[in-house]
Amino acid sequence: MKKLLIISKSIDGGTGTFTLQLLEIGRLFKDKYEVGVLCMERPSLRSITENQKIRYMHTRNYYPNKHTLHNSIIYFFIDLRNVYLYVKNTDPDVIIAVNYYSNILISILRIFRLVNTKIVLTHHNNIRAILEKKCSTIMRYLLQIGIPLLFNQSLNIAVSKYLSFDLERSLNIRNMKVIFNGVKLNNISTQKIKKHRNIISIGRFDGQKDFFTLLRAFTDVNKKIKDTRLIIMGDGRDKKKMVSYILKNKLSEVIRIIKWQTNVNKYYSNSALFVLSSFYEGFSYTTIEAMSNGIPVIATDSPYGPREILKNGRYGILVPIKDEKKMSDAICLLLTDPKKYLYFSNQSLKRAEYFNLDKMISSYKTLIDSLFEADLK
Repeated sequence: MKKLLIISKSIDGGTGTFTLQLLEIGRLFKDKYEVGVLCMERPSLRSITENQKIRYMHTRNYYPNKHTLHNSIIYFFIDLRNVYLYVKNTDPDVIIAVNYYSNILISILRIFRLVNTKIVLTHHNNIRAILEKKCSTIMRYLLQIGIPLLFNQSLNIAVSKYLSFDLERSLNIRNMKVIFNGVKLNNISTQKIKKHRNIISIGRFDGQKDFFTLLRAFTDVNKKIKDTRLIIMGDGRDKKKMVSYILKNKLSEVIRIIKWQTNVNKYYSNSALFVLSSFYEGFSYTTIEAMSNGIPVIATDSPYGPREILKNGRYGILVPIKDEKKMSDAICLLLTDPKKYLYFSNQSLKRAEYFNLDKMISSYKTLIDSLFEADLK
């Protein structure tokens, strides 16, 4: 039996969903693979029962929001040592690193020959936007030089084609392959017009998700369509500002902010529309989750996931980033035009079939198998 280790900084958000989904390889192919997870910090947004296959290195909210050269060096070397010791003690046959921090850690250990195992690096977000948002100027410069040197020693997996193109073009990362994220499909064949006018959005309450554009757009929508309601699910450092906006504009009766829920499908089934307001994405799990429930999607045309998921607007409505007017107009259009609503509802169901979780798991299992088959040649 081969041992597969997944290394992830966090199991919150989309990368957390991805990490937990990869545990399915161990369940579905338990006679062939034993799968475990090493997570840098305990989750702060996701509620999860204790799992013997998940090990945590730190408490929740362990890392700073802004990385300077000084604090990055301290956190990095602590984590480098911890990952090295864990890998040495568990001796996995394959390591799948999830997103950039984990990718960098395991790549450095490999370059210094401190790990001797097969490595797959996975890329889930717009790295240029992350470097701009979270790193100081010196840190950005060092990482832009160092990342290609580190990552080109391994197989790299991107979760969307546009993300893959950008990594190859802007950072000269090679050995790229695309495997789309997936969701469990619901047993829904056709949709009906929903009597309620609930709009839902899900994500971390931070700058990337730009919930304030959605709040402003909904303020306009609610003036035109009085029975509309907005549900925003998640948590994060912008929560107080969001609540302040709601109270200031006297919207507390029509906007609900709720924490992350285990059974998200229950909320999708009671929603008429899903809106993604992000500045940038690598893919967007919540978008395809909503589509698998037959909900029409309105998404910002942010790099890189939404345009690819919605196929240039064929399967949902794309609006410009930070354009509350266009977002409001799109919401009003779908809520007042039954023909448009049913069209995009059924388009959501069609597109969700393409992002099937079984397909994703099968692709990763085939990839892992191929790593061992290469040794036999």
